[in-house]
Amino acid sequence: MALTRSAFSEWYDNSNKMQVINNWLQEVKKPEIHVTPLSILHYNIRHFFSNQCDLLDMVTQYNPTIISLNELGTHVPDKIIKQLLFSYNIFTSKGTNPHGGVVLAIDKKINSIQIKIDQLNIIAVQLIVGDLNAKHPNWGCTSINHKGKILAEWLDVSEMYEI
Repeated sequence: MALTRSAFSEWYDNSNKMQVINNWLQEVKKPEIHVTPLSILHYNIRHFFSNQCDLLDMVTQYNPTIISLNELGTHVPDKIIKQLLFSYNIFTSKGTNPHGGVVLAIDKKINSIQIKIDQLNIIAVQLIVGDLNAKHPNWGCTSINHKGKILAEWLDVSEMYEI
């Protein structure tokens, strides 16, 4: 109703075109952009139990999205790491020597899965980033273009998610 009243007043008011256009531009709502910063913490922990306090300090200070730890040794304390980093999905690979062993912790807000790879000390994650100029409501755009439609369909078929 308010929009109709506004349109009628513009038609019958003595405003010029530029005033009408400026009024319209001021009333147009810009889309809310939800930015999720992506930060990665990589730490050569050199034995988990000796340096877990340093790790917790860094996690508290930087609140990383992804945490990569290496040199946990031959014993990776999965249960303890999962308790300490409870807001992360934890993926581990045990080491074969004191300089091996890795942990990848990914914030639970990001969908993640572990991929089995037959090489030791490797955990694979796929992050696809780029300026794709693909517009689609799935990632906060108010409009949709051809690239956005194709990308949304591909993400759906590939069981991948945008962040």
